[in-house]
Amino acid sequence: MAQKRGTHLEKLLDLTHQLYKNQRRADISKREVKTIFDKKTGAMRYVKKEGFDYEGCVFGGHSISIEAKEGHERLRIEPNKGSGLKLHQLQALLFRGSLGGLACVIWMPTPNKTLLLDYTFLKNFHENIYNKATGAGGKPVKSITIKMAEEDGIQIPCRGLIDYLDHIM
Repeated sequence: MAQKRGTHLEKLLDLTHQLYKNQRRADISKREVKTIFDKKTGAMRYVKKEGFDYEGCVFGGHSISIEAKEGHERLRIEPNKGSGLKLHQLQALLFRGSLGGLACVIWMPTPNKTLLLDYTFLKNFHENIYNKATGAGGKPVKSITIKMAEEDGIQIPCRGLIDYLDHIM
């Protein structure tokens, strides 16, 4: 059976967040997705997730909101469905960041590469690149490429943990 996408990144983030908690630097928790029993199919199904993958508070009182994404050569910005970053999630991260909270996407496109897309990166992408006709053949840009993230994002070394907190504080 194939491993559920995102579980490797989630395990690393869970270990990192436990370390931050032990060090009294942050209290960041994974938000569980609610499930309900569907009487028609006889199976459990996910209820629409609200919020982000991880939320919490860092030392000094700042809130933190994190969306974690694993896999794919590009991080698609999806209007509603799909495995990419949802447009409403991007907009909600930007809103949190504009209020002074810490907001970011932690993206692991390959098992040996972890990229931090902080508020500044996300804001620049949304305002200057997203949905603009700058792509190949003049097509609107609807995704973040690894190259964009490497040039303007932050690469985080992954040595059993993803120690990202100092990069967004």
